[in-house]
Amino acid sequence: MSSPIAYLPILIVLGCLGMFWKYRQNWGRPLLFASGYFLAMLFPVLGLVNMTYLALSPVADRFLYLSLIGVIAPICAAGARVCRTCEGAFRAMIQIAAAMVVILLASLTWRQNHIYKDQETLWSVALERNPWSWVAHNGLGSALQHRNPSDAISHYEQALLIKPDYAEAHNNLGNTLLELGRVPEAVGHFEQALRVAPNSARVHYNMAGALIRQGRRSEAIAHWEQAVRIKPDYAEAHNNLAAALMQTGRLPEAVEHFKQALRISPDYAEAYNNLAAALMQTGRLPEAIGHWEQALRIDPDMAEAHYNLGVALEQTGKIEDAITHYKQALRIKPNYAQARKNLGNALLGLGKVSEAIRQYEQVLRITPDDAEVRNKLRRLRAVQ
Repeated sequence: MSSPIAYLPILIVLGCLGMFWKYRQNWGRPLLFASGYFLAMLFPVLGLVNMTYLALSPVADRFLYLSLIGVIAPICAAGARVCRTCEGAFRAMIQIAAAMVVILLASLTWRQNHIYKDQETLWSVALERNPWSWVAHNGLGSALQHRNPSDAISHYEQALLIKPDYAEAHNNLGNTLLELGRVPEAVGHFEQALRVAPNSARVHYNMAGALIRQGRRSEAIAHWEQAVRIKPDYAEAHNNLAAALMQTGRLPEAVEHFKQALRISPDYAEAYNNLAAALMQTGRLPEAIGHWEQALRIDPDMAEAHYNLGVALEQTGKIEDAITHYKQALRIKPNYAQARKNLGNALLGLGKVSEAIRQYEQVLRITPDDAEVRNKLRRLRAVQ
């Protein structure tokens, strides 16, 4: 601070504290307490304590919310004392003025509260007040991402124009582009994010998801492995890593990662469903059935788990139970062609030809190019 005027506020504060201390046995005592409270509550956000947020925004009105009690309380006490010493019309005027101040402050509070209605409003107001805030552009992009992806992209890009090494904006932009199917662009932004933040488990996780969309499974596995090394309790990364390992035939490793995901998140229905599929591939059918049943206890509307459980039950000869689960899968997901085909096959195995034909007809409406079902349907119609 080169200007001497910059030191004036702190000199005034120190002078007031000195005066309050000098008269602490009289009128200075409550003011000393109030000012001490004010400074104590403000101390953590003065920049003397290391706080990441201060690197993004060195000032914010909310930093004063709690500390202002130390200012408001003595003002109110002084007003009450003055009011008690006055009489007649003057006292009434003071009371009316105090009421008007309360109403004014209440209305200002009401107007301020509108800013916090939702994330979109909050970040929009922040940008009105500071158009160069990369944090606000990123926040507004996140708020708009699912409702208006194109606007979200423009805000992420604006954040990166202001701060090109902003890893979070690269990551969020990558996610939005991935949702829109613009996979190569998404990969580029995840790479940028990892150059800035190589130890971000979330970015490694997202990068792996993008790479798997490109068929680059071995690279995706490497990123999911990196994600769980950085963050061992990352259940979703364990689950996705296990699914990729299962596709490469590394079943024992896959089973261990599915189990790790479930140790971290015991109500993770998708991990139960995937673990059951891995166990079934290793021939551990009873265990697989138990895990599919657990998945459905957690999420009764998981169509894939109903279908997979139906397949497993059919293999154990429990055809009626299998049919029940195929029907449940189709109730949840009516265009689930494979579940409808299996239902038709199971009904045909029980001799319910008419019902099987109806299911095969539905399959062909969903997947008209299914030659197997078309031929089977032709034969069934010929013998009816």
